[in-house]
Amino acid sequence: MNATHVQRPVKAALMMLGSSALITLMTVFARLASQHHAIIEVTFFRNLVGAICMFVFVASDPRGFAVLKTSRKGDHLIRTIVGLIGLCLNFYAVKLLPLAEQTALFFAMPLMLTLLAIPLLREHVDWRRWVGVALGFIGILIIARPTGNLNGFGVLIALSGAFFTALVAINVRRLGTSEPEIRTVFYFFTLSTIIAACFLPWYWTTPSFETLVYLVGSGLAGTLGQILLTKAYAEAPAAFLSPFNYVAIVYSTFFGWLLWGEWPHTAVFVGASIVISAGFMTLYLEKTRNRNEILPQAAE
Repeated sequence: MNATHVQRPVKAALMMLGSSALITLMTVFARLASQHHAIIEVTFFRNLVGAICMFVFVASDPRGFAVLKTSRKGDHLIRTIVGLIGLCLNFYAVKLLPLAEQTALFFAMPLMLTLLAIPLLREHVDWRRWVGVALGFIGILIIARPTGNLNGFGVLIALSGAFFTALVAINVRRLGTSEPEIRTVFYFFTLSTIIAACFLPWYWTTPSFETLVYLVGSGLAGTLGQILLTKAYAEAPAAFLSPFNYVAIVYSTFFGWLLWGEWPHTAVFVGASIVISAGFMTLYLEKTRNRNEILPQAAE
C-alpha cells in the first residue's frame, strides 16, 4: 500500500501554522472572557461571530447560498456536536490550567489523531510521518511540566479536549472529500451557535464593553483559524499535518508570560524546539519524496 501523497506540502504547512496562531489568539481571548462569563456563553459568542462572518462569506460567494446545498446533513451535525464538545472542554481547560501547560497537554492530540486516522480514514502512515509524530510526542513529554504542579482535574479536561479535537480533524478530513470548506465551516458555526444558545437561559451574564471585546475577538480569531484549518485538512492527510500543530506552544508561552506572568520551565523551550524541528523535518522529507517521484515520471 502506498502512503497518501501531499501534492503541495508547503502550502498545507503554512495554512496549518497560520491556523495555530489564530486559534491560540482565540484561546487567549476566551480565557480573558471566561474570568467573567460561563464557558458555554464564551462558546456561544465565539460561534455567533463565526456564523455572522460565514453568512457574509456565503452571501458574497458567486454561487450564493446554493453552495450550502448538501446531502451530508448528518455528517455536518456529527461534526458540529463533536466540535462543540471539544471547544467547551478546551476553553474550560485553559481556565483551569496555565496557558502553556494547557497547550502542552492539548498537543497529545496529534498522536491521537495519527492513531485514529489509520482505522477511520484508512490512511497509511509511512516512516517519515511516524518519525515526525514520535519526535513531537517526545517534545511534549519534555514540556509536560511547564509550570510545575499539575491540576489533576484540569489535566483530565485538557486531554479530553485533545481527544475530541482529534475526532474533529477526522470528521473535517472526511467532509473535505466532497464538501467545500465554506460549507463545512458555515454549518459548524451556525449549528453550534443554535445548540449553545439553548443553554444560555441558565448561564447568561450581560457582557461589559471590555468582556464584549474579548468575546468578539475570540470569535473573529476562531473563525479565521477554522477556515485555515479546514483548508489545510482538505489539502493534506491528517498524519502529515500533525507535527505543525506543535508551534502553538511558542504562541501560548508568549501570551501566558505577557498577560499573566506565567513563565514556563526551561523544559518548555527545549521541548518546543524539538516539536518545531519535527514539523519541518516532516515537511522536508515529504518534499523530497514528491520530487523523487515526479522526476522518474518526467523522464518517461
